Amino acid sequence: MPISTPPNTSKYELSQMKYEMDHPNIPLFPLESSSTISPKDSSSSSSTSTYPDYKPWKDHTQLSPSGQKEEYERVNNLTFLTKGYFEPSQVSNEYYSARTFIQATIFSSTENCNNVLKELSQHLVNAYKTRNEVINKIRYESHSFNIPPRVTLTALKRESWLRDLASPDVPLLKISIKVPHGIRSKVLIDILATRHVPITKALWFTKCVLFGEWLSLRKKGSGKNSSGSPSGSNTTIAQLEVHWLQEWSEQVSDYIYKYSREMNNVLYEKKKAYMDKLSYLLQYCQRLYIEQLVDKVFFLTTIIQYFKRCLPIDPSQIASYYASRPDSEESGDTTSNNNHSNSNMAGLEGDVDLGHGQRLMALTMLKIFWNDILKHDYLCKELSELLLLNYFTVQKSPTNSSKGVTSSNSSHSQILPSKLKNALLEQLANTINYLFKYNANVFIMPDCWMLIQESLKQILLYDSTTKFLSEQEKIKLNEQFQLIKYRNESLMLNMRNGISISKQEGNTHSILDLSKLLNGGGGGEGGSATIISEEALLNRGPKSDFLNFIRQLDLMKLDDELADLLLNIRNPDYWGLYLKAMFYWCISSFRRSDNERISIVCNFLKKRVFQNSNQQHSTAKVEFENEILEILYDLPNESKEVGVDMQKLFVLINELYRLQIITISSYLRRLIASGIFYVIPGTDLLFNQQITMHLSILQNLPLMNNKQCDNILRKWTPDHSNYQLKFDDAKTYLREAFTERILSNTVGPEFYQCVEFCRAQKVGQKFLLTSWLTNELKNAISDSPKLIHMTPLIVSRLYEFYSVADNLSLFFKVLIKFILRNDGKIIIYYLDTVYLISKLIIRHFKLMKFMPKTNLDSPTTAYELFEAIIMNYKDLLKRDIDCFDFASIWKFIDKVFDYEGDKEEYGGGSINNSKNSKFIDGDQTIVDTPMKMKSDGKSNDKYTYTEFFNELQILNGSSPSGLLAESEIGEFANKLGIQLLETSLEGIITGILQFTYENFKSMDEEKEFGLRRVFKSLKHLYGEVLIHQTQATANGICWKDVSSDLTVSFMKYLVYLDIISFDFATKVFLEDEQGHLKYFDLVYGNKESEELEFSPQMLTLLNISREKYCAKNHIIMFAAIVKNIKDSVYESKVFIQFRLQVMTTFKRILCGDTKLFIHVFQDSLSIQDQYSLINDLLGLQDKERIVDLESLMAFTSLINEYNLPYLQVLSKFVLEQLQATFDRSRFISNIMNNAHPLISSTNFCIGEYHNYLSWTVMVQILEGGEEWVFKNIRIDADGSKGYFVSLRNDEGTNLLPIVKDYLKKFSANCCGEVQTSVETFVQFGSMLDKLLVVANSDNVPLQNKDIYDGISILLRLLIIHNPTLTNVVLNTDGESLKFYRHLVKFLHSKFLVHNEKLRILLYDLLLIMKSLVSQELIAKYDGVNNSVSPEATTDNNNVNANTEGGTNNSNNSNGTNTNSTAAAAAANTTNTTSTTSFASTAAAHLSTIFDIPEPSSDNPLGPYACDDSVTSVLTLSEDEISSSGDIHAVNNAGYRLRSLNGEQSTYLTGLLSATEIMSQPPVTKKFTMKSYETLESTKHGINLARINLLLFSSFTTKENPP
Repeated sequence: MPISTPPNTSKYELSQMKYEMDHPNIPLFPLESSSTISPKDSSSSSSTSTYPDYKPWKDHTQLSPSGQKEEYERVNNLTFLTKGYFEPSQVSNEYYSARTFIQATIFSSTENCNNVLKELSQHLVNAYKTRNEVINKIRYESHSFNIPPRVTLTALKRESWLRDLASPDVPLLKISIKVPHGIRSKVLIDILATRHVPITKALWFTKCVLFGEWLSLRKKGSGKNSSGSPSGSNTTIAQLEVHWLQEWSEQVSDYIYKYSREMNNVLYEKKKAYMDKLSYLLQYCQRLYIEQLVDKVFFLTTIIQYFKRCLPIDPSQIASYYASRPDSEESGDTTSNNNHSNSNMAGLEGDVDLGHGQRLMALTMLKIFWNDILKHDYLCKELSELLLLNYFTVQKSPTNSSKGVTSSNSSHSQILPSKLKNALLEQLANTINYLFKYNANVFIMPDCWMLIQESLKQILLYDSTTKFLSEQEKIKLNEQFQLIKYRNESLMLNMRNGISISKQEGNTHSILDLSKLLNGGGGGEGGSATIISEEALLNRGPKSDFLNFIRQLDLMKLDDELADLLLNIRNPDYWGLYLKAMFYWCISSFRRSDNERISIVCNFLKKRVFQNSNQQHSTAKVEFENEILEILYDLPNESKEVGVDMQKLFVLINELYRLQIITISSYLRRLIASGIFYVIPGTDLLFNQQITMHLSILQNLPLMNNKQCDNILRKWTPDHSNYQLKFDDAKTYLREAFTERILSNTVGPEFYQCVEFCRAQKVGQKFLLTSWLTNELKNAISDSPKLIHMTPLIVSRLYEFYSVADNLSLFFKVLIKFILRNDGKIIIYYLDTVYLISKLIIRHFKLMKFMPKTNLDSPTTAYELFEAIIMNYKDLLKRDIDCFDFASIWKFIDKVFDYEGDKEEYGGGSINNSKNSKFIDGDQTIVDTPMKMKSDGKSNDKYTYTEFFNELQILNGSSPSGLLAESEIGEFANKLGIQLLETSLEGIITGILQFTYENFKSMDEEKEFGLRRVFKSLKHLYGEVLIHQTQATANGICWKDVSSDLTVSFMKYLVYLDIISFDFATKVFLEDEQGHLKYFDLVYGNKESEELEFSPQMLTLLNISREKYCAKNHIIMFAAIVKNIKDSVYESKVFIQFRLQVMTTFKRILCGDTKLFIHVFQDSLSIQDQYSLINDLLGLQDKERIVDLESLMAFTSLINEYNLPYLQVLSKFVLEQLQATFDRSRFISNIMNNAHPLISSTNFCIGEYHNYLSWTVMVQILEGGEEWVFKNIRIDADGSKGYFVSLRNDEGTNLLPIVKDYLKKFSANCCGEVQTSVETFVQFGSMLDKLLVVANSDNVPLQNKDIYDGISILLRLLIIHNPTLTNVVLNTDGESLKFYRHLVKFLHSKFLVHNEKLRILLYDLLLIMKSLVSQELIAKYDGVNNSVSPEATTDNNNVNANTEGGTNNSNNSNGTNTNSTAAAAAANTTNTTSTTSFASTAAAHLSTIFDIPEPSSDNPLGPYACDDSVTSVLTLSEDEISSSGDIHAVNNAGYRLRSLNGEQSTYLTGLLSATEIMSQPPVTKKFTMKSYETLESTKHGINLARINLLLFSSFTTKENPP
């Protein structure tokens, strides 16, 4: 028998002999039939023979070969054969035995002889059997086995004993005499890990503790159940033992988890000790698992729970938490004060631990036990969900500001070094990727699918490793993902998870409490962080959904996934539709697409879409251009629906032309070929709308001397003048008023005339003029005889001019690059110019990020500019003092660049990079792909990427130079004219700010420079204290007269000097109602007064801070506007003074957070103002305005994806007022007959038209729609017309895809139950029967789109009604459950077998239905008999086990169950009996009815799953887990136990016939032991305590010792 340590050989052999008793070689004299006697070489076994020998085995087998021969001859003696054989008497006198009496009794009667003989034989055999058992019993005092006694030791003795335990030199024999009492659970683990006890000793001590607890547990269990039955007692003890072992397993897991929490706070000098203890814990944990000293499955469950416990909040609240967080890593935030004032985790109170240490431990434990976790699907399912949520959390968590530089908040547990964040994301992504390939079904998780689906798609399809995948693998991954997405979306009846602004519990800062919202902090101090944007919570689904696609454009989330939708080689069927959607977004007046955003989108198309397709396909360029031209040509027909802004259209076309995405010649050829210009000018024809728009486009093209264009314009525009002449005049004017003034450095206030001149030009001429002006400036500067000094004033004026000309791309890519080169005739004297340029680059970084490179080997525009900034800064620092906040510039550059040693710039968004979730300028626009740099490349001959990176790190870590010492500040202030009354920090700040308040309007550059230098020096000396003191002092000064213009100007000046943040400045005015109007003066600006008060460069820097604030705090601004509305919005001072800005804010909130907009407007504005504002935002004239149901229905045909939010709000206002009084049939008919999809009928916005209505009204509209569909749908089930499904309106439009999409989106946004009437159920049954015939027909086209859509509509309706459908089916169909039977037949129909998506959708639906039916039957059965049908219970458990992904809807049937239970209780006795019979019968047939096989067991991704991506050297292999421990040597040795208690004899065949004795085989089972019972003996001599004989049901005896 194996033992835990190598035994002494002689001791082991002796112990083996003690239990060894060999059987005879041949079965001599067995009680079996004589036919079983066989010679020695017989193949029959002797191990089952029973011998009638009172002297065991004294037979011929013990004799010598010659003796055996004599024995054979004696037995065969003739005498014995004739007279029989009698055993020699055992006593001297036979009369003293019972033989004579027995013999006399047997032969006294011939009738009773046989019976007596049988009985005697039976007793005799039993006696032999008992003796056989006793002889083969293991005999020793095995009951004397005891674990070492536990004693209470003094502190010194206990410490000494533990020291001996930890010492590898102290033998176990010494310490096993006794063990200390009270060491258990986490105390035991902590002692072992802290003292690094050798693992073998640690296991021995652990077994001692566990075995002692187990014995105590058995005693307690036996005592509690002594009065009960034995079986009941055993069951209770077994349950207690399982619970006890799980408790211990949880203690082990919990100790390791809590130890990992210390990881974030470990000091460097203690790192080694921490890691040593951690390494020991992992090794100890592995041995416990291998030795089965923990409950394995339960232990694995606790490990997976690590990932849940390290989430900052409950998974169900993660979406709202991250929606409420501020932009913790705003790449555009270059104000250091603002960095300090912003809270990293403002969504929750206090310092939130994001659990990065615990997450690392969880990943480590996951790798160790990876092979066993994969064996349990339910563990894999839970793991996949938690891994994705953790990935989402890590991706959103803040990162250390720069490599090697610790930010001010780095002590917080949520701050992650970028390298660690990248490593975490990579590990999580690899694990998720492998799980998906191993078993994609575990990703059926409808509860959180909308939150994590984007992360999953990025991991699978857009990870940095995907570029190494084969095309076939990418295709299969995408197909499998789309299938999983389809299943999840189909099962989601409530994607919003109950999260909404109006209903969310705990949202005490309700948006309706505007006062609390404003007073809670205006901006950076957490004000905006407490706002939960509903659109941030509601992810409509994949970006392929057109509404979500447009939403991504609104947020400027331009990533590779979006680019793939526009690639004709990646998305060949629909890329044109997405291109059309993007084109319309750019020119729509309903969306927030300004000229810069249009330029960004065009650059994105060029860089990410157009260049990619051009590289991969030679014909892609022509195809792409033709598609754009077709969209442009058809635009006039849809201009009203889109709400075309002509200025945006002109900018878009000029950008596309500038980037060479389209050519003007192709556009002209398309126009000429269409023939629209061949009609007579002025003729009133249908073409006039087209002609007017295209003529406007031609007039705004950047063309010179194009004969075709000139001919068309001369013919159709009588006032057309010579384009060349006008252009020459413009050049002459700009040369005199612009170029020459810059060269002479005499740019003055009159420069605004140049700006206004440029503003008045047509868009095409602006592009030509800026292109000419750029070359003119470069040539003029190069040819100038003197150096041209580039001051902040000149840079500001140039920036203003190019902004008005809508050509910032040229400004940054050519002009700024030319200025920063600082060679030739340009010179930059001071750092203020470099600082201004840096701020401008950061402000417009997204534009530069997407600027296409000249060629593949050239560096990006942003890199070249940042490189030039660093070089200029280093050069100027030699002769100038840095008084500016360049530290924030270096921080920004470090965040947006990622140095990778040997990687070229990768066009795809690496989801493992920490920067792909950064925000730019608070604009909620993600920098999805940081720029990658090559280590071996060169931007020029002098400056390599490596040098750039090294210089950046030096700048990040360097201390400011040229700062004032604390003793110098007072003297320096006196030189500036500042009289300091006190030398304390408060006195210095008060004196400086008071001086600034009194003199800022007349402050010259020297004093401005001095103020910057003083404050930067103070910041270096005092840090955060300075910021708080400055804010307090500035606040005190402003509150003296918070409503004055002087106070506002003073705060603007402080923001310009970087003394306070813009966020803090706004808070000052929000805290006092008298300052609210001045708040808008600060955030919106007063151009006329500001141009008089501040210089152009000051205004430029101020506007940069202002735009950043407005982008981030638009909800605060919205709340402030509404708060200041007293009677009518049109009469409020804010609206009158800032009408355009207020309307822009309203539009942003309306399109970005519709639910917030509705709630605030309904509670704060009059009904008349509500209608007027929405109509004004829509741009509707008097006759078109929507004010009631009739006007709303008249606008139905114009509903599209761009004006949908406006119509959602209006429908909310109109229908909520009418409530149930409106004619729903007429309303539905109007929608059905006027539905005209602008982009696609398969993905139409009508499905979200009624999203914000009350649930009652939504259900009314749904029911009306169902009635209309059932009435108008046509299903040919007899094949007379070829088996078809049709649903068309009066105009003949196919409504099947529209209705299908509507039901899909309704189910995604519903928040309650939809009741099912008997009439509706009958309609379902009728439609199902017809479709079942069609689906099973031999002639049905298997890929017919209309039939597919018709089936999908039915299934979507069943999903919506499923929670309330069950009770109706049971009450209507009775025991037959006909409806469910037909659905199962439908699953196996010919059409569904060839349409996998529909088949899987129905399969998942049937599993949920089975669960609901089981629950309903149990409820009915309980209501009658107060008992549960075993069959139903079993089925229910099985269903729940099989439908983990979809059972979230099963609870929705509670209301129905209650009603049916109450009805059953009220029934009479007859009905009760009937109900009982019905429930029992239905339950009995349930398994038969729902006999549905798995859709497909094939795993197409299995061959691509690579273990190397998830396993490591720590991973326990199968051999280690199953055979490396001591317990496996015992339990896997092949031993079996045979129970003999109460066993019938199987050895009577020789004496009794088989028909007279009922033989029963012995009960055998595998011999197993519990790990804590295999204790090593520590006594001298033979190891007698290795096995507890109680396992054998054995007893001990002193008789006949061996």
